[in-house]
Amino acid sequence: RPMEFYSLMYSTVDELIVLSTEDVNFWAKKGIRATYIPNFVQDFDTLGSNTAPRRKEEKNTILWLGRIDQKEKKVYETVDILDKVKEEIPDIKLYIVGKADQPAIEENLKGMFAERGLTSNVVFEGYSQHVEEYMLTKSIFFMTSHMEGFPMVLGEAMRYGIPIVMYKMQYLEFQKENREIITVENGNWEELSREIIKLLKDNGRRHR
Repeated sequence: RPMEFYSLMYSTVDELIVLSTEDVNFWAKKGIRATYIPNFVQDFDTLGSNTAPRRKEEKNTILWLGRIDQKEKKVYETVDILDKVKEEIPDIKLYIVGKADQPAIEENLKGMFAERGLTSNVVFEGYSQHVEEYMLTKSIFFMTSHMEGFPMVLGEAMRYGIPIVMYKMQYLEFQKENREIITVENGNWEELSREIIKLLKDNGRRHR
């Protein structure tokens, strides 16, 4: 079994480097020495602070940014979420920034938007090395992943001060004691949609 394999393999190393304190505790219970070292994020200590660049927000725009993937990123949930948000905010616009390893995934996604009559509400931007252009201009950044390790894109979003809505993953260092990230029950896309709607309608909360 995979966990037994990893436990046996890691027991042969002097020290295991992990991406969260939860991982340190997990492997310690198995008798394996582990050290938490976060992935590098520029200005990590000031993420979400007043040092973020000034944003020029485009009204009623939401951003999904990452590898277009269903298995890990659950990108198909963006269809349900956009459909739900549109019921309350008809002019909502979703920007999807990223590339699919398997082109069929992106084609399927476009087809799903078309079936729901959402084609005019979604823009596929493709891969971009200039994510700051989107972080500084869209109203909200949201994630649909049910599980992450140390998502660099989340650190970037915090650095640029864009409001964030995502599923709760209590082991993520980014989420610990961070009130600037709005989290909902993992996998509950309807609740995630409601939080997006509330944020879009509350300018004061969004611009704190």
